[in-house]
Parts: sequence; structure tokens; C-alpha cells
Amino acid sequence: MNIHSQSFLSRTAIAVAIFLSLSSSATSYGPTLPTHHYPTDKSFHLAYNFSRIRSSKDYVGSGTTQFNDSNSTFRLFRHEFIPEFQPNRKLSFGAKLNIDAAQLSTASGFQINQSSLSDQFFFLEFRAHDSVGSSVGLATVIKFPGYSNPTLSELQATDDPNNVILIGDAQIDITAMITTENWFKNFWRLQGDLGYTYRADGFAPQAPFMFSIAYVTPKMDFSLRAKGNLSLGEGIATSSEVQTLRDAFANSDWALSPNPWVLILEPAIELWISSRWAINIQYSYTLMGNNAPSYTRFASGLTYRWSETNSRKRKKFKEVPIWMDQEAGKFSGESEDDESNSGLGDEDPVFEEREN
Repeated sequence: MNIHSQSFLSRTAIAVAIFLSLSSSATSYGPTLPTHHYPTDKSFHLAYNFSRIRSSKDYVGSGTTQFNDSNSTFRLFRHEFIPEFQPNRKLSFGAKLNIDAAQLSTASGFQINQSSLSDQFFFLEFRAHDSVGSSVGLATVIKFPGYSNPTLSELQATDDPNNVILIGDAQIDITAMITTENWFKNFWRLQGDLGYTYRADGFAPQAPFMFSIAYVTPKMDFSLRAKGNLSLGEGIATSSEVQTLRDAFANSDWALSPNPWVLILEPAIELWISSRWAINIQYSYTLMGNNAPSYTRFASGLTYRWSETNSRKRKKFKEVPIWMDQEAGKFSGESEDDESNSGLGDEDPVFEEREN
């Protein structure tokens, strides 16, 4: 593929992502997964993403939605910081640290706001099998809240006990999953994840999943992902106290839904504007669900990368006169150079060769 066609594909992908963000009206956040960066000998990534989420409906069946109470609209603005370290090709670990600013408004003009730390995620991925073009790994993601939801007595003691913002479920999740990656035709990549999530405080466990197909060059990563969570039980029935909190939150399934499930379509593009810096655009769209919010999510961000390639010995050869003694130990026509790349990002990433 020549430079002009790659440039055209990049512009088209960006245009599609922006068009979707302006025209669509339903999405869901879905599972939080490891970053799945291409394995390196050693690297450090630091990313910042800004997300805008809007929700005014909940799924009450596979494809059926209903408006929140009082035609309320929930908006969330999320600042996400993602540090990640790869000490070698098999291991990577990092975090997704979130700060949220939320707003709940009604059609009549009433509005409340809240800002706080959000759910915080720590992830680790180990590639048990890693060969040229494919890998199979094990991963874990641990979520814990940086906030707490009010109790019923705390809500009733406020100036406005009939209205509250719930950032999330305010409980701990622990996820274990299998991760896979396979490359074909040099520029095409398939990824798949499947796992099990334990949810504390009586919420039903879930099976998070993700399937992705992507077109990748050293300058661009354009992927289309289908992901979501399947509920594996009913969970503990909603108590009268929990239902009172939900009622004060426009009865939205954004938080405190005991057994949500959702399926999401998510196009995303990452463009490396230099060997150290990349920009990305993401969009998420819910296809179906139950007991889960229907909402739009549009995100963009910036990534910094430092990488290092381990030293490799490279042999060199030169012509020598025929009368040189070739049995006196080392052959003088052969030498070794220590070829290393401390990789402060001075060169574009180079993918390993794969068979067509």
C-alpha cells in the first residue's frame, strides 16, 4: 500500500469517527481491558484521555429502552490517566486513573453537579505464548472506587434528599481473562479477550469479552471493536434503601443495577504523529443490553511512548587476502558489532516480518 492510499485511509477513519460522534445517540462504557500495546523489549507509555458521556435512557430489554425519570439527562466528563510499563515482551502492567465531573439535569431546567475521583483500575497482562505474529496471555483487572455513595440516612440529611448523583456502583471488581492476538497479511490484526468478573456487594458476576479487527501501520492503528459484559446471575434483589437512592438518581441504571449486560460497537483510531507521540479518537455505541444505561461516549487523547530494544549482535564480513592464516583462532574477515537501540523514540516502530 502506497503513502497516498495510507493517508487517504487515515483521513477516512478520522472522518468516520467524528461523524459517528455527532450523529449517534446510544453507547455504553462496557468492560475495562488491558491496553494491549504491541509487545516491546522494554517500554513506558503515558496517556491522557478526555471522555464525554451522555445518557438519558436505560435498556429494559435486548433492544428496548425507556427514558429516565423526569426525562433526566446524565452527563459525565472523565479525565483518564494511563501509565503503563513493559519490562519485557511477556509482561505489561499499568493503571487507568479517573477523575469525573458529573451533571444530572431535567427537562424543566433543574440541574445538580458533582466532581470526584472515579473508579480506579489496575491491570496486568502476561503473554504465556509470544511468537512472531501471535500471542496468548493471561490478564487481570482490579477496580476499586475512589469515592463512596451516600447511605439513605446521609441522603436524607442533605438539603436536597430527592436528588443525588451516583458516580458508579462504589464497589470492588476483580477480573481474570484470557487475551489473544494474531497478525495476518502484515498489516491486519485480530484480538480477542474473554474473562470472568467477580463483583462485590451482591452484584451479579459478569463475563467481559472483546473482539477486535484492526488495520495497523507504523503510523496508524485503526480498529473496530465489539465488546461488552454478559451477566452471569441475578444478583441480590434491590433493597428499599437502594431503590430510594436510585429514585433520587432519576432511577438510572448507570449505578446500582444488580445484573446489567450490554453489547457495544467501538471504532477507534491512533495516529503516531512522531515516534514518541500519538493522538487517538474513540467512539462507543451500544447495540443492545438489559438493566444497563444506553448512552454515547466520545473520547480523544494523547499518548507518550519511550521504548528500548535489547542489544543484538550483528555479524560483519570483509574481504581478506587469500594468504591470511584462517586457522589462527578468530577469522579476521568476521567481526561482531553490538547493535542496540535505546529507543528514545528516534525511529518509527518497525513490526516483525510475517509471512503473507
